[in-house]
Amino acid sequence: MKIPFFSIALIAVLGSAAYFFTNTGEKQADNSSINWTTDYQAAIAQAKKEKKEVLLNFTGSDWCGWCKKLSAEVFDQPDFVAFANENLVCVTLDFPRRTPISNELRQQNGQLAQKHGIRGYPTILILSPAEEVLLRTGYQRGGPENYINHLKPYVSL
Repeated sequence: MKIPFFSIALIAVLGSAAYFFTNTGEKQADNSSINWTTDYQAAIAQAKKEKKEVLLNFTGSDWCGWCKKLSAEVFDQPDFVAFANENLVCVTLDFPRRTPISNELRQQNGQLAQKHGIRGYPTILILSPAEEVLLRTGYQRGGPENYINHLKPYVSL
């Protein structure tokens, strides 16, 4: 008996949806990458609600070599992903040269860069939920363990 292609596709889609949703209908946490947002105001609201600090990542994602190095060596590593998703609300404030972004996002990112005196990339800020700057840093050698230890004094664990 032949099974129509549509039936196979439907089964694959439903199976994928079942994998990502629990019995209560809530999306399961994706621990393979950091739950980055680009919406600063939403991140501050989430940080207040969850009593977490905010990590602001001022980056030039498509041209900045040190930004790419920080992402590959730290932000993309499982240990840091787990730490960040559990303890921080993470915001990407990107200044790409080739990748298009919306005018609203460009304006938001520019205002935040001006407010915080951003002069180079990557610049990482840890903010309290009240938007107080707790730490200003950038690339650090030593991989995810070193970076976690560098941030821990400024993060409510």
